[in-house]
Amino acid sequence: MLGSLLRGLAKSVVRASHAARSRPMVPRSPIPALPPIVLGTGHFYRLYKRWRFPRTSAADALLDAAFDAGCNAFDTARVYGDGLSESILGQWIRSRRVRDRVVVIGKGGHPDTSGRSRLGPDALTEDLDRTLRSLGTDHINLYMLHRDDPALHVGQTMETLHTFVQAGKVSAIGASNWTHARI
Repeated sequence: MLGSLLRGLAKSVVRASHAARSRPMVPRSPIPALPPIVLGTGHFYRLYKRWRFPRTSAADALLDAAFDAGCNAFDTARVYGDGLSESILGQWIRSRRVRDRVVVIGKGGHPDTSGRSRLGPDALTEDLDRTLRSLGTDHINLYMLHRDDPALHVGQTMETLHTFVQAGKVSAIGASNWTHARI
């Protein structure tokens, strides 16, 4: 069952990548050019927990197929298996020695299990530092805030993100699941 699932996912990535190759790459500065498709890693920890395979066996096959098909951008988040998906992606990047050839999109600031906001400076710093350790890298190309907390003033959050960019830990910042008004 797992084999057919992985083959199906890999074929979908390959088809999408081939179909998208006729479109131009979208240059983004200061991160490498993004392909027209990004592979999310949110399901990696579920594969491990459900089938109890070695952490990387299922994910490595999918990451290899996507990368071979031209996909060099990977989305992950601290909340995906409490960092397990980040660890799996980081191990693949290190084992293939492709850090300079991939775009890592990380997300932090997701509320904790009690629903408490993690957009304050201390929580964001903790999230980013844990993400960097899990990935085994010193920087993330694009760091996005996973969830918003409209009760918090966005200025302090932006100042924290700016310190990450200044420190070279993050090349660019963004937001996921935020309203247009807050952005």
